[in-house]
Order: sequence, then structure tokens, then C-alpha cells
Amino acid sequence: MKHATLRFLLPAILFAFSGIAAAETVLDVDGRVSDWNTSDAQCMLTETDSSGADYVEIERICVTDSASTAGYFYLLTEFAWDNPNPSLNNVWLRNANLILNVDTDSDGVIDLQIDFINDPADVVYGVINFPYLEARIDYDLVDPDGDRAFSFFIETSWRGGSADRVPYEAGTTVDYSVDPATGSPRAVRMLAQSAVYGENGVTVTWVTASERANLGFHVYRFDQSTERWTRLTETPIPGLGDAPFGKKYVFNDSQGLAGDKYQIQDVEFSGKKRWNGKITAVSPNRFLDAWLPPMTPKSDRPFNLLARLHKIFTGPASKRTPAENGGAYLFQVDTNGLQQLTQSQLAELNLEPRRTQLSINGRRIPVLTNKTGLLFYLAPEADRYADYDVIAASKTRRPPVGIRQHRLRSRCRTFTDVLPFTARFEENSLYYVATPTADPFFWQMVFNGLPGTFPFRLTGLEPGPAQIKVSLVGLAANASGDDHVASFFLNGHLLGEWRWNGPNEETAVFAVSDGMLLADNQLEVVLSPERPNDLLTVDRIAVTYPRQLQLEDGQLTFNAPSGSCVNVLVNSSNLTILDVSVPTEPTLLVGAAADGRSVQFKIPGSGTGQPQRAILVAQNDSAYSPIPHRYATSA
Repeated sequence: MKHATLRFLLPAILFAFSGIAAAETVLDVDGRVSDWNTSDAQCMLTETDSSGADYVEIERICVTDSASTAGYFYLLTEFAWDNPNPSLNNVWLRNANLILNVDTDSDGVIDLQIDFINDPADVVYGVINFPYLEARIDYDLVDPDGDRAFSFFIETSWRGGSADRVPYEAGTTVDYSVDPATGSPRAVRMLAQSAVYGENGVTVTWVTASERANLGFHVYRFDQSTERWTRLTETPIPGLGDAPFGKKYVFNDSQGLAGDKYQIQDVEFSGKKRWNGKITAVSPNRFLDAWLPPMTPKSDRPFNLLARLHKIFTGPASKRTPAENGGAYLFQVDTNGLQQLTQSQLAELNLEPRRTQLSINGRRIPVLTNKTGLLFYLAPEADRYADYDVIAASKTRRPPVGIRQHRLRSRCRTFTDVLPFTARFEENSLYYVATPTADPFFWQMVFNGLPGTFPFRLTGLEPGPAQIKVSLVGLAANASGDDHVASFFLNGHLLGEWRWNGPNEETAVFAVSDGMLLADNQLEVVLSPERPNDLLTVDRIAVTYPRQLQLEDGQLTFNAPSGSCVNVLVNSSNLTILDVSVPTEPTLLVGAAADGRSVQFKIPGSGTGQPQRAILVAQNDSAYSPIPHRYATSA
């Protein structure tokens, strides 16, 4: 059986909007496409690889809906018409078939296939009039939860019998979402917006989930004196164009004040402009009050992720009521290491250190209580919903669960101050709805002809060989051979080439020669010109190198063999040393020799071949401060 899969190669997709019609789109499914020109349809010019089979070449796809969740979803497919033999262009009810694969809730899993040949007319009704195939699909099928958003991709195949159906292959999906105000597809899926007042004015931040034909954004502030909106940006802040990803954007208004109102306007390549709701600038202590507009009824939600925004930005605990939280106050932690809630922070919440228990998702967090407040350790990890953790602080009648202690008694004659160290670099600047990994936050996209550059800095670099690992996700696919071919350069030196297939996560590993690493480095990822439609993303970079043990920004977490003796350079004798080999059960190490310039101690355990231990050394005045949470509540 010959077959071809139509995969959307996103860097090559062009989106065109034919205009704005009435909210209710009504199309006659008759094979004539003149009525599409007056509808609010979204059309995509795409490239396909049909492996020489002309009958499955598709040039354009248009989609729209009836602006009613009980209506219909319409699909118009324009096939190539450059073959003089029309018998090769038979589509539907003859020889060639088209299958619509739908991810109804945009969670990255295809949960509906609509077979244009074998499904009955009450599921899909269509008419073929070459070169067009026009179809109408019950909207409840593709959007069962009624949030007016889903993802899809299309497969075409030769022959139409059920035994000849093309097996499902995961491909790059296209997100479809609808503006509830107009019933038309949105170019930008907005996740969140905030405006925070500080010393330098108001910082306006917004995060997108995906973008289509997006030229960029304008920022507006409401002028109280004229009662008009004033545009603050001379030219649009550049958007991502066509991308399955979103991005975090930041704009500073130096003249802004607390209480000012702002609006973000996205501008499409066609010139169409859309507003994304008003936001009010708040003071820093109410920072998270600015995030996200209030939850709206389901029927008015602009895209299906809005139902999950609490999870995406707050974690499960934030959805609890004050009673369920037991009068808890919630805090956001987004950095691994030693954390601190100070006496003053707790006092503002009517809490005292010795009667405050911290917890995360119902699990109590061990704490250290001292005159400055509460110290604790946390190592948040990104998942599909957030790249930080939310902890709850609540009153307790008994003292909180404390961190257990271990006294260091063993002495050493010699100490090492250089160990292999793995530094991890990750910027969560992109958010991908349909990510094939558990972590939906990515660093940067890399296109063919547009290399990606990734700077990183190494502290305490010592001579010696090293290793670099780059976590990647490839999106585009090719007809044959390796889907992705990329070259990696470190500070201008070629590390090597990496080839792989499929849309799953891939880790490229390279040995780094002595002298190639610097204190300030730049990794460049270049896609092969042999793959003109290739697209990948870089998630994170890990560099293992010989490092002198010294604190960076007042903290250092490193791995060392059990029983080894270490010398760590510090700038203070007011230190906390923790064994964090089990992150949820840290152990306080006491008795180390410290003189304000270094601290020396023996790693717990003894004998060669023992497991490595993870150790944190931190200056107490460098502990990270959790951010008060938007949904913090009190009983």
C-alpha cells in the first residue's frame, strides 16, 4: 500500500485571514468555495511530501466553525492540480482517503480520528469538486468540552478500505482556538498577563501559549486625563510569527504608576489587531494579584488551557478554599536551594516561626527555626503545569517538623577543593502546549537558516576534560533518512553532528577537550541545509567539568563520594550545610570547621565505592525568598 502523511511543517506555514464575518458562520457544503471568501476562515498554505503520489498533494487547508458549540466545524482542503491525468487525483469515495486526527483537549494525545471514507454521513458530510474537498463535521466531536479549542493534523492515503487505513503516526499538530467575542480563530493564545509597579515604573509581562501569523504586540496605557488609551510602543514588540510555542514578553513603562490600567494588543501579519483584556498595575507585595484575568464561565473561555491556568501557574494547592487550606498562606518557590521566610514576612501574616508549619501538596516540609525566621530546602521541578512549586504556611499548635541533624566527628588530613561538577542551564522562555515531554517549558527554537545561540557561564572552572549534554525536541519530519541533522559549536569550535528521528526528546552528548570551555561560553546549534523544513527546540544544557568548590551567589550544591573530605571557599561563617541526597528529607550537618574564608568537613559515610552524596553549602543571608502567592488566603 502506498501512503503519505501530511505533516504541518510549521516554519513554512503561512496564515491568511480573509476577513471578519458575522459571528455565525454558515457555509453550504456543495464543493463550491465562493462562500469561504466571505467567511471568517483561517487558511494555511502548507508543504507536503507525498513521495511522488500526486493524488495526495495538498496545497491549502481552510478551517472555520459556526460560532456555536452545538454547530459545525468546517474543513476545506485544496489538492494540487498540476497533474494532467485526473485519474491520479481521485479523492474520497474513490481511491484516496483523508483522515483528520484530533486532539480534543490539546494535551498532546490524539483521541479522535475522523475517517472521511468510512465514517457515516452523520459524523462527517462532504462534497468533492476538484481541486476542493469541502466537509462539515459535528462540532461536538472535535470539541466535546465546548471550550472552542483543539489541535489536529491530517493524514492522506491511497485506497479507502478499512484494511488499508494509514496507521497513526504522531506528527506536528496545529492548534485551533476561537475568540469568544467574534467566533473567529485567534492568532495568539494568551496564557497570562501582569503589571507590577516598582522603582523603575511598571513592568508589564505577558505569556503566550502559541502564536500564528503574529507580527508582534503593542502595549497601551489608559490616560485618566483624556480618558483614552495611549500606545506606549512605537513599533510592535516582535512576536514569534508562526509557532506552536508561546513566549514570555516583558515591557517596562518608566512613567507607569500603581493603579494604571494596561492592554496588550497583538498584531497579525494581515494587519488585524486584537485586544487581550485589561490589567491593572499593582505594588510588589500584591505581585501575583496581577496574574491572569478572573476565571470566566466555560462558554466564554478563549481557549481550553484557561480551565487549567490554576494548575499551570499555581499548582494543585491553589485551588483549595481557605477552609480546605486551614487558613494557609501560599508562596511560590521557583529556585532550587536554601529558602527562607523571614520573621517580618511571617509577622505580616500573623504567624510566628515556632508555630508555623510548611507543606507542599499535603506533605510537611522540614524546617530550621532561628532568630531570622524559617529556613528550609526545596528543589522544584518543571512539569506540565508549572515550573515552580507552591508551598502553604499555616499555624500549628505544636512545633513544626524540624530538619534532623548529623554531627560531623571525623577528621581529615587532606582536603580536595576541586570535584567534577554538573552545571545545568535552562531558560523557560517558551511554552509548548503539545510537548512530547513532561516539561512543557523550553529555551529557544532553532530553524533551518536561523541557528540558535545559548550563552552560559561557568564558575570555578579548572583545567581538564569535560562533557556537554543538550536536551532537544525535534518537531518537523522528513520523508526518508534522519528527520533531524544538527551541528553543535562551542565557542566557535565544532563539537560534532547529531542525527535522530521522531518528535520525542533527544539528548546530544559531546566530549569537550581541555581548554575549549571558558568562563563565558556560547553554544550554537545549526540545522543542516539538507533539511530545509526542519525545526527543533533546545530545552536545557548540562555541562560536567572540573570545578573549584566555591559558592555562587552565596550557595553551592555539589555531589561528592561518601567519606571524602572537601574544602569549600565561602565568604561567611554564618552557614547552613545540608545533606540533600534525599531532597524531601534533608539532614543538617553540624560541626564543620569554618573560618569565614572556607569550610572543611568530611562527607558522611565511609569507604570507597560508596554512593555519592548531594551536599548544599549556603550562606544564611543568601537564602532565597519565596514569593507571596496570588491565591494566598487566610481563614
